[in-house]
Amino acid sequence: MSPEQVNGDEVTWASDVFCLGTVLAFAATGANPFGAGPTPALLYRVVHNAPDVAAVTDPALRSLIADCLAKDPARRPSPREILARIGPLGGESATALPHAPQWTPAVRPTRADAVPTQVVPPPAAPAAPPRTRVEPARPPAPAPPEVRPTSAGTDGRRGRRAFLLSGAGALAALGVGTGFWLNRPAGPDTTDDSAPGSSPSPSPATPLPPGPVGLWHLDETSGRIARDAAGGHDGTATGVAWQDAGGGALFDGTRSQIVTAGPVLETGAGRSFTVAAWVRLSLVPDLFATAVSQDSADASGFYLQYSSEDHGWAFARPGVRAVGRTAPAAHVWTHLTGVCDGPARELRLYVDGVREAVVEDTAPAPATGAFIIGRASFAGEPRDFFPGAIRDVRAFDRALAPERIAKLVRPD
Repeated sequence: MSPEQVNGDEVTWASDVFCLGTVLAFAATGANPFGAGPTPALLYRVVHNAPDVAAVTDPALRSLIADCLAKDPARRPSPREILARIGPLGGESATALPHAPQWTPAVRPTRADAVPTQVVPPPAAPAAPPRTRVEPARPPAPAPPEVRPTSAGTDGRRGRRAFLLSGAGALAALGVGTGFWLNRPAGPDTTDDSAPGSSPSPSPATPLPPGPVGLWHLDETSGRIARDAAGGHDGTATGVAWQDAGGGALFDGTRSQIVTAGPVLETGAGRSFTVAAWVRLSLVPDLFATAVSQDSADASGFYLQYSSEDHGWAFARPGVRAVGRTAPAAHVWTHLTGVCDGPARELRLYVDGVREAVVEDTAPAPATGAFIIGRASFAGEPRDFFPGAIRDVRAFDRALAPERIAKLVRPD
């Protein structure tokens, strides 16, 4: 069930999109993104807890699933948007694409225009219901040896993703109510208390390193679109000059910016994320200059920037900054990485792969606005424009370890 159905609110096509996200997560990982246990516990997590999609190793698929599982129905992609995102990934397997216009909702659900769907109440509870117990999480079953296809030119990972994405297109296009399948018994004698070892689809034997949920190489040669090579969050470029030979995007420091249509990262309390970019100042400014940020209500939720007050690189929240010791210089490419460790309540700054600062994260602001390259926001206004070049911007939905950050700077 979607959060709005659990709460007894209005139910629209967006509820089916939520259920589609849970089915895709289960198909990709063999696990419910809201965990295991009795139904009341599952429904509580659906309403209050963030889904666990970390085990989905494909960045584009993980981003799609996370967007489908947004708590707010208005933030979930429409079936047509889902089809548009999976088309380039699923290839000819995305068989529902030619029929996309037939299943396009006219409007997004809102409190004012949502069309309620009848919700059948559950049967009356028996006079003496049995006691419910919550089982501890079981370790996954051992993974079998990986079997790779032997025919030349076959890509097993792409084939699995294409299969999952074509299923996403078919389910989204048909508007199927899919939430039932994650909570159904596997057979007449199967319950949630099944013996250990009966869980389906073990995880891969060797997990891949975490991929980004957003990756903007900024190697375009023209146009107003900055392509996201990982998560489908393309940005609209304004006043940006494209440079040749890996020179990145050139920002003028007064109006240049690249803005996505919505958020890429969850930045509130307890959430972990990492942002990284190669930057080169055309001059050392007298004002703040932000390379990467994400908007919240009246200020950015985080800033990867040059701090004019501290005369150094910084990873910041409103009112708190982790400031590095390396003195910024003009016309020098520098790699910046900002790590927010939600459980540890820390902000960490890495400069050229070396950790230079760490501070307590005292203001974990939820930023639900656009992801922005080249500037930040403060008091609801665009501020802190970046004078110089930026390339290879990456966003991760976790706190990267130091060795992973080093590979961003010096890949093998």
